[in-house]
Amino acid sequence: MIFDFRFATRLVISAFLFFLAACAAPTLPAPTSTAAPTATATAAPSLTPTATFPPTATPFPALRLPPTITPLAKGFGGPDDLALMPDGSILFSDIGNGTIDQIAPDGKVTTLLRGLDEPEGIVVLPDGAWIIAEQNKNRLLLFRPHSGQPATTWLQLENTTGKPGVDGIARDPATGDIIVPDSPNGRVLRVSADAKSIRVIAAGLVRPTGAQVERDGSVIVADEYGNAVVRVRADGGIETLGKFATPDDVVADAAGNLFVASLGDNSIRMVEARGGAIQLIAAMRDPQGIVVDAAGDLVVAEAGLNRIVRLVIR
Repeated sequence: MIFDFRFATRLVISAFLFFLAACAAPTLPAPTSTAAPTATATAAPSLTPTATFPPTATPFPALRLPPTITPLAKGFGGPDDLALMPDGSILFSDIGNGTIDQIAPDGKVTTLLRGLDEPEGIVVLPDGAWIIAEQNKNRLLLFRPHSGQPATTWLQLENTTGKPGVDGIARDPATGDIIVPDSPNGRVLRVSADAKSIRVIAAGLVRPTGAQVERDGSVIVADEYGNAVVRVRADGGIETLGKFATPDDVVADAAGNLFVASLGDNSIRMVEARGGAIQLIAAMRDPQGIVVDAAGDLVVAEAGLNRIVRLVIR
């Protein structure tokens, strides 16, 4: 076999340019308001889902263990889901107090929105607005913290089962779509940025509660009462990535490793990107929301101790 050095050189350069493109991330505007208005709602489009979607993820190297655990803030009514802000601060929903709070990089905690009925998942949009899942009303709210205006209904979901409403949500950065685990109905929805297009991309789950969009657009879903974390493929098929004890939320780091907060065994576990092995990361009391912060570390809402903690795993 004759080795073509010119071809090899071009291949290496192409791989390096692809790596740089994959690592780039847009800069998002930070909200400027510090007020804590009360949530109100207006009419929203009804849910009329159709169709299917997504592809498969690429594996990346795993991380070193074990982590160190550092409390960031404590003393809340029921911290639940988390979202990372462009300035490195952390938003969290508090279902006990019906609020959305912010932990600044210096550790200061500020309440930014009150009067919610069991707030759960939070997504930060590129323009600084938020989409918030309100479980008891089974709807998604739109809130612009820099506008001084109250939250309004962005999408009213249907509940055909009478079970608890919507939980976690996610955003696909490539399309702007909002991924909605339709918790009471056992489905996963892909909703356009204007909330006018709604597609069912998976069905037949027990209670999907958390989602993570992979680089290729496939969707990882925590099926809480199904005791599994699954991948929704492009053809609409569902691939089980692992069995877990009541998984509530899932997040991926920059290397493609998945981290799962499991309520049934009070644990944070990792699914390695390369090989899919599952490792125990930490024991926690009632872990709920989980997010990767600006430093690449995990931040977890440890509801059982009413606190937010950082897990340094690098």
